[in-house]
Order: sequence, then structure tokens, then C-alpha cells
Amino acid sequence: MFKLMLWQFKYSWKKWLGTLFVFTAAGIVLGFTFIGSFSTINAHLNNGRFNPVQFFAIPAIFGVITIILIINGVTRLLINSFSKDYQLWAVLGANPNQLSELVSGQMMLISLIGGTIGYLLSYPLTSSLYSWSCSTPGMKSFPHVTMYLSPQSFVFTILSVGILTVIVSFGDARRIFVGKQKHFFKFRKIRKQGMSPVRYLFSFAGLLGLIYLYSLFFQNPVQVQSMFSGKDDSLVGTYSNLFLLLTIVAIIAFSLLAPLILPFIVRLLFKITSHNHLKTFTTAYYNVLSKRSFLKSVIVPLFILILFTSYVTYLSIDLANVSSRRKLSNLLCK
Repeated sequence: MFKLMLWQFKYSWKKWLGTLFVFTAAGIVLGFTFIGSFSTINAHLNNGRFNPVQFFAIPAIFGVITIILIINGVTRLLINSFSKDYQLWAVLGANPNQLSELVSGQMMLISLIGGTIGYLLSYPLTSSLYSWSCSTPGMKSFPHVTMYLSPQSFVFTILSVGILTVIVSFGDARRIFVGKQKHFFKFRKIRKQGMSPVRYLFSFAGLLGLIYLYSLFFQNPVQVQSMFSGKDDSLVGTYSNLFLLLTIVAIIAFSLLAPLILPFIVRLLFKITSHNHLKTFTTAYYNVLSKRSFLKSVIVPLFILILFTSYVTYLSIDLANVSSRRKLSNLLCK
């Protein structure tokens, strides 16, 4: 099986190369976490109220969620691309578990390559971003840490990307192959029309949770502080935890609703945009609608990146204003 996996990977490496950016991005995010965390721990600066490890751990949450959400779409695209090969192997007696091992093994190889590239790219990003963050009003109290590459951070980054990719891709591929087995392994294009009732239920629950968390920003800060932190924690930490939870719920809700929202947005853009003189725009419109899994695989990571950037900006700058206003209100009350 391992030789067959290497043979197909070598034979079709150009198609697998299209997924490299996904795992490179995951390597950058997780590399940011482990480089910053190990640099802080080795410098013995991971104690006290202003612990940089907590700051570096936040991107890992977004990175793990991103991998889990987009690997499903990537797996579907690759199975569609290699449908003739998988159909032949199924006729020759390969079962869903063997085919899933083949897919997950090749995705592990490309994830290790992308994770290594991402780890190397994350070093200058980690150093510059943390230096900039420490200069902002919200994080001036954090200690200055000298970032450096280490074997521990490299191993943890590669293992995290590889293991998570294998587990998620194997589960997604097996579910697809088992579903196709019921149709005698006729590997047609895999397209999911609409959403299941369970997905509608979870999407509705995600929207309600998103509305509730957003409404907390307009409630009494004392009540919010009692819900999301202890009495000794600052108001900055309270709203930091609240915004982090809001961001995670928004990512999950958007991923669940993406098959319903994204085609609607594409159709709306097609109607309001002048495309009479742009025939390629019309071609792209129908091409995007016919490949909804690809549309989700591209848009969801960008959406997560925008939310993550907003969170870092909010954490670095806006929280200082929240804390200052709260202290001012306490002085006025006295």
C-alpha cells in the first residue's frame, strides 16, 4: 500500500500541488504557535499575569479549525480528480478502508511538505508580529521575547499538521467511499445538493449562539465579567475570551452555512455586476456554481483569516480602550 501511495503521488504530483497552499497556511499558523511558545518557555517568561504563551496559543485554535473544515472539501476534490483510478482499484477488489488509507497517506505527504514550508515562513512572521503587538497599547505589559527556531517547535509543528491531516482525511474519504460502495463504486462527480436536516439544525443553533454572544457586548460589563472570567480577572481578559468565543462560533456557523450562503452571494454578484462585455465573467460564474466544494474550500479559509486578523487587531489595540473606559467610569462613580 505504501509503494502504491508513493507511485500515485509521484504520478500525479501536479494535482496534489494544488493543495499545498492549504497545508502551508496551516504550517504558518501552527509554526507561529510553537515557535513563540517554545521561545517563551525556554526564556522562562511563561509565568505571571502577562504570559505570552496564551497569545501564541490563540492562532492554533484557528489553525486546527481551519484544517478540519477545509480538508473535507479538498478530499472531495481529489477523489473527483482521481475517480477513474479509484474506480479501477475498486473493481480489482480494493475496499473503502484501503482506498481511504491511500488518500490519507498522500495527503499526509503533501501536508508534511506544506508544514515544513509554512514553519520556515512563520519565523519572520512570528518575530515581527509579536514585536509589533508589544508596541500597541493593549500589550505593552507583555515581556519582550527573542524568537528562534528549535527542533522542538519544528517537530511539534510537523507532527500536528501530519497527524491531524491523516485523521480528518481518512474519516472524510472513508465516508465518501462507503457511500459510493452502495452504488457499486460508480465514481461520479460528488455534489451535495442542499443541506441535510441535521446540518440545518446545527446551522440554526450556531446562528442563535452567534446572536447571543454578540448581544453580550451591549450588556452590563460586570455581568459579562462574571460569566467569562473570575472576579480577579481584568475586563480586558473578559472581553478577550468573549471575542475569541464569538470568533470560533462565527467560523463554525459560516462553515455550516457556506453551501447555502456562497451560491446566493455568487448569484447576487452576477446580477448586480455589469458583465455584458466580460464573457469570461459569465464563464467563471457557471464554473463556480458547478464546483461548490471548491468554492467553499477557497472562501472558508479566507473568511477565517479575516476573522483571525480582526481578533489580533482587537486584542492589541481596542481592548486597551475598553479597559480605559471602564476605569474612567469607576472613577466617575466614586
